[in-house]
Amino acid sequence: MRLKFLALGLSLAGAALLSACGGGDDNNNSGNASVRLLNLSVGYPSLELREVDATSTLNSGIAFGAAGSYTNLSTSNKGIQIRATGSSTTLASPSTAGLIKDRKVTVIGWGQTGAASGLVLDEEEAAPDANKSKLLVFNLASGSGTLDAYLTEAGTALADVSPNAPNVGVGRSDSYRTEDSKTYRLRVTAAGNKQDIRLDVPSITLASTKVYALFLTSAAGGSMVNATLLTYKDAVQNFENGTSNVRLLSALPRGTTLSASLNGKQLLNGDNSPVKTAYENVLVTNGANLSWAVNGTAQPLLNVPLERSSTYGLLVWGDPAAPTVSTLLETSPLPINAGEAKIRVVHGALGIGAVSLVVNLSAAQSGIQPGTLSGLTTVKATEDQRVEVRFGSTTVYAETRSFQSGAFYTLLLSGVPGAYEATVVQETL
Repeated sequence: MRLKFLALGLSLAGAALLSACGGGDDNNNSGNASVRLLNLSVGYPSLELREVDATSTLNSGIAFGAAGSYTNLSTSNKGIQIRATGSSTTLASPSTAGLIKDRKVTVIGWGQTGAASGLVLDEEEAAPDANKSKLLVFNLASGSGTLDAYLTEAGTALADVSPNAPNVGVGRSDSYRTEDSKTYRLRVTAAGNKQDIRLDVPSITLASTKVYALFLTSAAGGSMVNATLLTYKDAVQNFENGTSNVRLLSALPRGTTLSASLNGKQLLNGDNSPVKTAYENVLVTNGANLSWAVNGTAQPLLNVPLERSSTYGLLVWGDPAAPTVSTLLETSPLPINAGEAKIRVVHGALGIGAVSLVVNLSAAQSGIQPGTLSGLTTVKATEDQRVEVRFGSTTVYAETRSFQSGAFYTLLLSGVPGAYEATVVQETL
């Protein structure tokens, strides 16, 4: 099989990974290819594509989720560069080695601010038979970890099926697969965890004899994803997530019980604090309706507005006789470098004001207010770290512990004066 990716910002795995074929130094390959830019970089709202040493751009002003028009690029070119529109700074320089004349290719710019990458996709894959479609799935969601993708009938439970594209790591693809040409429901989950839904698209259509690339991209700074479907040699379609992930975090004093239902689904039933639930995937249309009781006493029904493609923690904290719910917008910590981990603080303790996170006697985060979520702090995963939470000069929590390389943690601060504590949870992406 002729390989289909000309160049990559990160290594792509799967049977479709390209080696160079043809080349500008082959006289039989002298000529032009047709090239366009697709902007899937969540960190850059407008991108341009330039040929090295050229005075004009190949594509410019390409908005996120959009593709430019095809432009001629010589097979003997000196290279290409992806830049933010109007900038002289090169964000990525995907190789054009193996570019073949008279072929159409799409250059994809992707990644977060300061970590942009590029890849070049050859769109000359052979068409499938009638009533069939070919599909290639890319994970370009740098904040979401390894993903599984499912194409099913609308009412099919994920428990009953296997993923069409399993274990697709960040910056990687699966292999081309042939699917029946019809309308599907697309769902994307964390790899190996069907309960952790990151994207739910009710309707996505694959047409007969067409070849597609499905790109999964980061959304709203969290672990949720959106999708872009590229029809080879044709248009792109964007699918924005209509759901959000919501969980409960109880920082009520130890021994306090909490019962809670989210949109009618029971998540806690008299569970002792501190406690957290798994994420629940919720349609954003009507928000998250929280029915809850503390120590058996029913609390007023709450409706929490939600934004598309976002990840939330509903923090229950304060005095059990008059508890409070704070909405925390959670962001993704990825990428995390090897040998490092990341940690954040949820402040749900009663009776103290802003606290600080101190790592190895150095201040890492300060001004963390009650009922809020801190930013992320990087810690070494190669040796034990001393982690403290301080209120002024008073240490309310201290522990020397190890952290797993590449992982991230939430420190849930809870308790009352004289009995403060912290629950350190290793999160899953």
